[in-house]
Amino acid sequence: MSVIPKELIDAYQATHFRVLEPVSFVLRIGEFSQFLEDLYRDRGASSAAFLTAWNPYSNETEAVDNEDANDALKRALKDEQIIFYEGIGENPAGEWPSEPSVFALGLSHEKASSIGRAFNQNAIVWVGSNAVPELELLR
Repeated sequence: MSVIPKELIDAYQATHFRVLEPVSFVLRIGEFSQFLEDLYRDRGASSAAFLTAWNPYSNETEAVDNEDANDALKRALKDEQIIFYEGIGENPAGEWPSEPSVFALGLSHEKASSIGRAFNQNAIVWVGSNAVPELELLR
């Protein structure tokens, strides 16, 4: 059982996870993505994760601290030579501000979860070879 409130889990599941490059497309939890399947084929990947360092444990955090944390996330991915693209998590109802994120290719489920925990996140989005995004609760 998770310590994350159901309302917050519902908000995560409704989020539009927008990958901004190399072409813009949206991932939705539980929905197959043809764009992602094509990206996998083009990049020789079979898994990916949508990650952020913004608002640890979904607590509103100062913009400068969020930006520093997201920069640290990108440095960590670069240090491990993980290919990633810019992304943004969007609330389709506009009830909360969008969160800058990254979409990292080729991560194992375990590695993606480990990174999410390292940046104090409640959840990540992980996508296996089937190109169907899954919400992975970390707490």
